[in-house]
Amino acid sequence: MTPRLALRAAAAACALLAGACTHATKADDANELRIAFSTEPHSLNPLDQRNGQEVVITRLFSDPLTSFDPSGNRVVPILAARVPTRENGDVSRDGKTIVFHLRRGVRWQDGAPFTSADVAYTYQQVMSPENEAVSRFGYDDIRSIDAPDAYTVRLHLTRAFSPIVTTFFGDANAPYGILPRHLLERYRTVERIPFDSMPVGTGAFRVVSWRRGDRLELTANPDYFRGTPRIARITIVFSHDEQALVTMARAHEVDWVAELSPTLVPAADAIAGYHVVLVAQNRWYGITFNLQRKPLQDVRVRRAVELAIDKPAITRALTMRTASAATQDLPSFLWASGNLPPSPYDPARARALLVAAGWPPGKPLRLEMTYNAGDETARKAAVLVQSALANAGIVVDPKGYPNEMLTAPASMGGIEYTGKFDLALGRIINGPEPDNSAEYTCAGIPPNGYNFAHYCSPEMDRLQQIATSSYDRTTRRAAYAAIEALLERDLPQVPLWWPHDVHVVSDRLANFDPNPFVETWDAWRWSLRR
Repeated sequence: MTPRLALRAAAAACALLAGACTHATKADDANELRIAFSTEPHSLNPLDQRNGQEVVITRLFSDPLTSFDPSGNRVVPILAARVPTRENGDVSRDGKTIVFHLRRGVRWQDGAPFTSADVAYTYQQVMSPENEAVSRFGYDDIRSIDAPDAYTVRLHLTRAFSPIVTTFFGDANAPYGILPRHLLERYRTVERIPFDSMPVGTGAFRVVSWRRGDRLELTANPDYFRGTPRIARITIVFSHDEQALVTMARAHEVDWVAELSPTLVPAADAIAGYHVVLVAQNRWYGITFNLQRKPLQDVRVRRAVELAIDKPAITRALTMRTASAATQDLPSFLWASGNLPPSPYDPARARALLVAAGWPPGKPLRLEMTYNAGDETARKAAVLVQSALANAGIVVDPKGYPNEMLTAPASMGGIEYTGKFDLALGRIINGPEPDNSAEYTCAGIPPNGYNFAHYCSPEMDRLQQIATSSYDRTTRRAAYAAIEALLERDLPQVPLWWPHDVHVVSDRLANFDPNPFVETWDAWRWSLRR
């Protein structure tokens, strides 16, 4: 590209980003980190997080009680002084009482002390019918909560539920942040309040400005309890056009392009002074069946969909070697994975199953498939899946929606939560905790959980009870192996691949060490090389 064309490309990127390049033409300020996201948050309220990118941003200014180290296998305390275990006495013998001891000396960014009253208050807001919590799964297993002193929170559970240690205001399956009671208790509801745009947290960075459609600006919190961050300012710019974000990196106008589509990896790999970082995730990308639809209640139809898709081929075509073909939902790196053999590719058998289910060639099954219209990988995947299923005798009508519409709560008409689909193509995100009960138990059917398939099996509920009531990893591993085998038998979904998050990171960003759930878990340690 000639210098003149490069300047034109950069100018086009700036226009797409609604002026995001007016602040600085180069990301070379030793005190400022510039990040680019393809999805802008709908809210900065830590109690109202709907997707992974929102959690990544929220963690810059809001801390959880616990998180995970980069391996994803070890729980680490953040606002908690230690991780509750049976060994340290914070988990009762019957598994129904959990004690969290809080760090002392933590302050909200307005100077008020962080205490157990804030944790108890936020739990009450999660459970309040006045608020539209995306999910109460796990939280609704808490019978009561008390705070005997300013630094102790005690949970009394209705049943032994081992994932609660990382679910309760942790970086697991329901990643809610904690709210400042002293600022919000005057509101009847914590929905749609000024705090959504200008939050106050305990985190390493403070939100100072949010110009919607343009940028979010944060500054270092000098009183952060783990030490003053080494980076003075963070600016996050937004654009739904990922090509524009790659152009900005090529022009060195941003230091980090977060969660890029794999199809853009070859272009990102060629940018001088930047490198591609792949972060393993407990998530899968694939197809969820809506079992409320009569044709999809026949497992032969669901099996036909699985057999019609060449998982390794579609994975290679769409992920640029950033992912591996999936068997079921738990990825092979996770300690609880069942390590099932890959499912076969057999379109002839798929056609035979459809005929047996009452859908011969002269009477093709027609299904609508939703996907995230703003995701380039999703757009391409929809075309390939449509072609593969057509070869087996299934007519697929792809229908793209904005991600905000797909993932919105049921009360706001969200496509997934209200079941307005036959097939849903997309990614399912979990934390490093292997608990997938919110996705597969009868109790997890929306609005109580993420069981978008409306799959309900007594055997699944029995296995999940074993997996979630035991605090012994060996017992849990055996239960999850059985769960994975049951999912492969019943097929409420067809996972296609296990993705990694793809990030394009400037060589000048040091100490970038993401864990398998949230890249910003230790952002206070980051620094910028001169």
